[in-house]
Amino acid sequence: MGHFGPFTYPNNLSRAMQQSWHWPDAKRVVPGHKGFIRLRSSYIFGGGPEIKCLPQDYAPYPELQFLTKVVRALMIHPSAIAYFNPGGEILMGRVELENSLAYAQNKSLAPLDIWTNVRLFNFNQDWLAMDTVGMGQLDLTDQEAFFLKSSYNPTQVANFLRNVCLYLLNNGEVIKDGHTMDGPGSCRWQARLFENGYCAPPRRVIRWLPLDSSLPPKPIVGE
Repeated sequence: MGHFGPFTYPNNLSRAMQQSWHWPDAKRVVPGHKGFIRLRSSYIFGGGPEIKCLPQDYAPYPELQFLTKVVRALMIHPSAIAYFNPGGEILMGRVELENSLAYAQNKSLAPLDIWTNVRLFNFNQDWLAMDTVGMGQLDLTDQEAFFLKSSYNPTQVANFLRNVCLYLLNNGEVIKDGHTMDGPGSCRWQARLFENGYCAPPRRVIRWLPLDSSLPPKPIVGE
């Protein structure tokens, strides 16, 4: 955390390679890296002992936008092989990064997919788990979803989680325990707040479950 920021956790690079859906070549390319350039932002560099870590006008979104501009400039260098956001556990090559940024600009969307990752796990042979990682960089809560693999399309669930993240970015932390939203499968999904998510890194999450006829295993509902 001291070297890579408050939202990093051990083995984040390994998890990012395993869950690199944007850039399948990550598992082949990234292990060959020889070094890294670290980008950090701070309000206290060069300041006196009374300077505040976060000023009153602090806003994380413009900071991430600024750091992204620096990343794009560095990625032009022929020796740069990848962009890695350790807090969001996301890896991208130069082409993937530019494509994601262009898509976000064309759709007038925040480029959340370059700062945060959406990951997929097997909970058991019947249930899948999906989550986001990295929303803490925007002072927002990450999302989780648990669902029967035979009933839902993971791509649609991933889009649902992304839409929830965008909703929070635009409206703040307005989703409370027990709230529901329209989701995949033409049914409502219910939110449950948990102090810790199913998978590393440790962080607060909103866990979504479909209000259908399925009966989630007790660990999913916190029993």
